[in-house]
Amino acid sequence: MNDENGNLVLDVLHKATSQDVETLRSAEKQLKVWESEPGFYTVLMSVFSNKGVEVKIRWQAILYLKNGVDRYWRRLSPGAIKDEEKAKIKQMLLENFHEPINQLAIQLAVVIGKIARLDCPKQWPELLPALMDAIRTVNDELRQQRILLSLYQVVKCLSSRRLAHDRKVFEELTNGIFQFMLDLWTGQMNQFDEYLTGNNLQRAHLMLEYAHLTLKVLRKLVVYGFKNPGDCDSVNLFIQLCICGIENLLAKGNIFSDSADASELCKKVLILYSKILLDMLAYHSEMYILYINSSLELVYKLCFSGSFVATNFERFNVNLLNLMKSILCNESYRPQSLQRSETDEVALTAHQAIKSAMTTQVLSKVFQALVTNYLPLSITDLELWESDPEDYVNEEGGSSYKYNIKPCVECLFAALFKEFAPIITPILIGMVRENGELCDPADISSVLKKDALYHAVGLAAYDIYEEVDFDKWLQERLLNEFTNTHPNYRVVKRRVLWLIGMWISVKLSVSMRPVVYQTIFKMLHESEDVVVRLEAAFTLRAAVDDFEFTYKEFSTYMEPSFHLLFNLLTAVESCDSKMQVLQVMSLVIERTGSHIAPHCQILIHYLPQLWQQSEEHNMLQSAIITTLTGLVNGLASECVLLDSLVIPVIQLSTDLNRDAHVYLLEDGLLLWQAVLYNRVAGDETILQLFTALPPLLDMSSENLRICLKIVEAYSLLCGQLLISTYGNILVDCFCNLVTDLKSEGLVLVLKAVELFFKLYSRASAQLFKNLIVSWVVPSILDGETYPMVMSLYLSIISRVTLEDRNLLFTYIADYSQLNNKQQIEVMSEFLQMWFEKLDCVSHSERRKVCALGIATLIPTELGTTEIGLDPMVNACVQVMHDVCTKVSSNGNLQITDTVVLDVPEKKGAPADELDNNHEKRKHEMSLKDPVFHIHLHSFVWDRLKDLCNIVGEEKFRQLIASIDSDISSQLQDFMVQI
Repeated sequence: MNDENGNLVLDVLHKATSQDVETLRSAEKQLKVWESEPGFYTVLMSVFSNKGVEVKIRWQAILYLKNGVDRYWRRLSPGAIKDEEKAKIKQMLLENFHEPINQLAIQLAVVIGKIARLDCPKQWPELLPALMDAIRTVNDELRQQRILLSLYQVVKCLSSRRLAHDRKVFEELTNGIFQFMLDLWTGQMNQFDEYLTGNNLQRAHLMLEYAHLTLKVLRKLVVYGFKNPGDCDSVNLFIQLCICGIENLLAKGNIFSDSADASELCKKVLILYSKILLDMLAYHSEMYILYINSSLELVYKLCFSGSFVATNFERFNVNLLNLMKSILCNESYRPQSLQRSETDEVALTAHQAIKSAMTTQVLSKVFQALVTNYLPLSITDLELWESDPEDYVNEEGGSSYKYNIKPCVECLFAALFKEFAPIITPILIGMVRENGELCDPADISSVLKKDALYHAVGLAAYDIYEEVDFDKWLQERLLNEFTNTHPNYRVVKRRVLWLIGMWISVKLSVSMRPVVYQTIFKMLHESEDVVVRLEAAFTLRAAVDDFEFTYKEFSTYMEPSFHLLFNLLTAVESCDSKMQVLQVMSLVIERTGSHIAPHCQILIHYLPQLWQQSEEHNMLQSAIITTLTGLVNGLASECVLLDSLVIPVIQLSTDLNRDAHVYLLEDGLLLWQAVLYNRVAGDETILQLFTALPPLLDMSSENLRICLKIVEAYSLLCGQLLISTYGNILVDCFCNLVTDLKSEGLVLVLKAVELFFKLYSRASAQLFKNLIVSWVVPSILDGETYPMVMSLYLSIISRVTLEDRNLLFTYIADYSQLNNKQQIEVMSEFLQMWFEKLDCVSHSERRKVCALGIATLIPTELGTTEIGLDPMVNACVQVMHDVCTKVSSNGNLQITDTVVLDVPEKKGAPADELDNNHEKRKHEMSLKDPVFHIHLHSFVWDRLKDLCNIVGEEKFRQLIASIDSDISSQLQDFMVQI
């Protein structure tokens, strides 16, 4: 593509701005085709450079150029832009600093920054010198502003490179330009002051705009461009100027009160000043020790005293409060947490600076100001509460301390208590005592003051619990707050509920819990304000989630709690509110277990309707699924009542072809597992769900563990039906999985396979034949396997052998044929590795099944040679030492197999005491497992007798005589009882 194609590209770009959908799609498709064509981006740059072209077309051109830089500028990218074209684009970029339209100029600067990040300084060495020379020499104000804008984007992009070499390059760049940029900025600020003095507000505004851009460049340089900024006098001067500049600009900013743009620019500069201080504290805390005093004094002066308090605005206030909090919480300023003496000296200096600034008088004023000025609800809060109470609750819960004043104040409050609790605690206790009586509900300021005070007590719960008898305070004062019915008093009611929730896990006696439950249910009533009702639900969540919660004390309140929560669930309208109420109900269901069954019918009937309403709200659907999981576990065997909703929900959330699985898969799998665990028996409906599992297994994702748990649940619930219907598909999945997984994943898969052999040995031996021949046998022969994996391999082989030793011979024969090896040699090598790796098996049940499998081979041709019998008996004796005990009773030696479940105590809890039907099925499986009812020493003796019958007594004696004498003696000790 060349310049002759410019008109064609121009026409397509024009179509790309069309409002007609078909025209737009056609243009985008054509532009997509041109993306990798040589010369396309040069043409785009030419279109952008032509000021006679419509702005919207130039906008499209620069956006496509920006995207092309992201995709094709790197040399190794497919369809990468050629070096010749890159050079031409760079030249054209540097010729466009006279762009009159600000938004286009910003995009141009962004493109220059992106290219600089990839090419500067090696492939574009002339960029920075060109920018710096232009700043020095250009007198055109527009061009200078555009150059500063481009320089900022270049510095910003270069500072984001984090490799050691790139950081060194940026440090060299900083050393070269920092002093010049500092001088430029100070000159701009001096000119700004001169213009203000001369009442030339327009020029002052323009100069402040330049200074703002320069300051943004300096921020990146000073934060990322110095390894030890404290050693540079210019950096120290710059930080001092920033601290002083905040007060100066606040004092002069009122001059711009009539100009919204100029006033907004002043705010941006103030925020930038505060960001520089925060960044220097975060990245260069040791250097910042010099400015602890002045920073804390500045925050105190601007936020807690003096005339500046009224002129501050929230975002700037948040940054200043966070600055104080960050200084107080900085770990490198704690002497006791450090070990090296030189660092400890630095920390001591910082600690002393903090103490000298935060005197008792200052702390008292700061704390009282936080409680009286910052914690009370604002007019905006009250207006939002009135107009949209649900949005008010949800917005408050999602705030961040970095951007919002309330969470920021809460963090500072916590930091003050952490550092100065002995000083602050008496102040808070005194304020509580002074304001203990009921306030006038008609006086909203008194109501808000009480709300803030209770807020403070809740935040400080873990710090003042030794000073407060909360039970007494609750009974004598707090409960009285709920008696006032004035509309304004909903603020206090809601806060007291929150306060109780904060103290429940800190200091609330068991005897007071019924009182708390009664209060919560009273505030959940329909007559109360929605915010109060929601807060009551959250307080109930805190009470139920507490470590000391017991169903016995809560049982009386089960019915009202569920009824009131359900009424709240249907009353709230927003998805966020419904989701939060559902989470409370889910927790109640989880903590009360099967006791929930009599009370959940209304919820069961409502959930299908709610599910339909939540089709476009994935988070609400997730909360519904969590609630369904709790209900399934609570209903246990009666969970079939939920089938009409649960089955479609599982199908939706586990279908990889549906977008919903991205949000619902994990919760859907947990619900599926719960259904299988609580089901009494499998049926066609449950089995059909299995079709979703093979694709999930093939993903080998973080959900593999629960997917395999579901496979195990199916094997216990309806294993034979599963094998006959989906057995081959399942084996194919496992065969694909084992080739891709690491040891931890292999263990999960092999445990599922092992379970099939425990349940259906004969059918599983045929089903998993390919897996065993192609993977298990070669892995055992290889021997270089993670011990736990080898343990499972041997367990599976042993169960096959115990079921029918001829199956093992068949596996070995098939493997030998596939690999063109002699069967006898393979069997000999296989047995040798089996005996050698027996020590990898640490689990007593698996060790015993390995011994049973080995003993099964004794009465075969393998056991008629010295090579075969000696290691077999040796292995069996080893395991007998592990699982058998010898007890002398009345002069008789009793041999007991400790794994055998021959007495009630060993059989575990009765089936009706187990958690769910899945656990019952596992228990029943254990009772049928040969490992738990075959005595190993008796089994070995029986197999030796079988060998004797096969070879005759004389040959048998010869074989026994060939066994190592120590092993033979130990064997006889175990056979003495038989």
